Amino acid sequence: RARREKQDKTVVALVGYTNAGKSTLLNALSGADVLVEDKLFATLDPVMRAVELPENRECLLVDTVGFTRKLPHQLVEAFRSTLEEALFADLIVVVSDLSSPFYAQQRETVFEVLDQLGAADKPVLEALNKADRANVEGMVVPAGAVLISARTGQGLDDLRAEISRRVAALRHPVELLVPYEKGAALSLIHEKGQVLSEEYGAEGTTVTCLLDAALHRRVLKLLEG
Repeated sequence: RARREKQDKTVVALVGYTNAGKSTLLNALSGADVLVEDKLFATLDPVMRAVELPENRECLLVDTVGFTRKLPHQLVEAFRSTLEEALFADLIVVVSDLSSPFYAQQRETVFEVLDQLGAADKPVLEALNKADRANVEGMVVPAGAVLISARTGQGLDDLRAEISRRVAALRHPVELLVPYEKGAALSLIHEKGQVLSEEYGAEGTTVTCLLDAALHRRVLKLLEG
């Protein structure tokens, strides 16, 4: 976690019921090769991968241990380090197995565990996985959810676009005075942020821009360095 904060990346955590397909989704979005097994708790340690997003954005995607119904208190404590990835993420992607006959109960369990962890107020995006195997006719799809199949690639471009949109929404307005000799900071703002206005003065460029928290920290480090 300390290493990740040092990298100043926006963190997106994949959470979901066990066997919902989180590791398969991580592989599909990142092009990485993560263990995928149809087993309880196949993913125990947090797995992180950099993912390129539309509109020149990027994030660190973090896989977590699968939740399960009535997770014993001792297991919640044992897995707290991986479960807390959700707590420290900028955005949570809840992955559900839409083809499961127990989809509704499993989805409810995931949100209950997030609430137990104190992550209920985090921004959440829902990805309804295995849509290629599900009978969605007449099914109530949560507002803003993206139907996907990590196995076939169905809906993954839509999911990337929605993650990118949500990451952009995490940005906040910032006004900075960038000395002329700190051109690298201004270049980074133009490359990764959104510039609203620029004004050139005697001491440097006053720039008003939209930056997320991670990018803001990177810019401040360049200004201080």
